[in-house]
Amino acid sequence: MVITSKYCNTLGILGLILLVNSCATTTSGSGSWFYVGETHWGDMKHYISPNSIKRNGSIAKVESKNVLKVPETTSFLKGKKYAYDINQWEVNCKQARVKLISASYYNTSNQLIFTHKIQNPKSNPILKNTMFASIYRFTCDKFSS
Repeated sequence: MVITSKYCNTLGILGLILLVNSCATTTSGSGSWFYVGETHWGDMKHYISPNSIKRNGSIAKVESKNVLKVPETTSFLKGKKYAYDINQWEVNCKQARVKLISASYYNTSNQLIFTHKIQNPKSNPILKNTMFASIYRFTCDKFSS
């Protein structure tokens, strides 16, 4: 079978429809979460809360939620396993940079086990194909003028 440009355009449109339909909205105690992707190796899914976006000029604040496929622990949790984290970000839409403002970790029972407000947060550049890129696109595209 020979695929002509007419069919390539149709396949491209169908692919776009499938991509849009694969984006999902979930709800939890913090409200609605919009699925934006997962890590390259598939161990964590990333969500953004559209309702959390607050904009002041080119600066926007937004919350993200990262859900682990398998709960794990890190040294600062002192042996406690976490199932997901909710982070607050400051996004500079003009300079394409992002700062982590705070991070909160929850167990499988949705109980907060650790929270941390970042002192003097560092600004990170937006790199392609990263969670930062998803946060930036979702947050800044929503308010582009």
